[in-house]
Amino acid sequence: MKIDGKHIIIDGFECDSSNLNNITYIENLCKKAALDAGMEILSSHFYQFQPQGITGVLLLSTSHMSIHTWPEQKYVSLDL
Repeated sequence: MKIDGKHIIIDGFECDSSNLNNITYIENLCKKAALDAGMEILSSHFYQFQPQGITGVLLLSTSHMSIHTWPEQKYVSLDL
């Protein structure tokens, strides 16, 4: 099996809390990153927790992208 892609896991610390709790910003950022990397988005689902935090996933034709935010900790976890 030939694998051309890479699996990337990013832990982001000291992030802007307001961006981490803005579902429109997070979804648009993830979609832009996927498209800029030449990936085909098949579907997406993002969920806003109350009082804060976002979980989202993009289903890609070749894999996936997921994101989880903790604004109160200024932390984000990204898997692509």
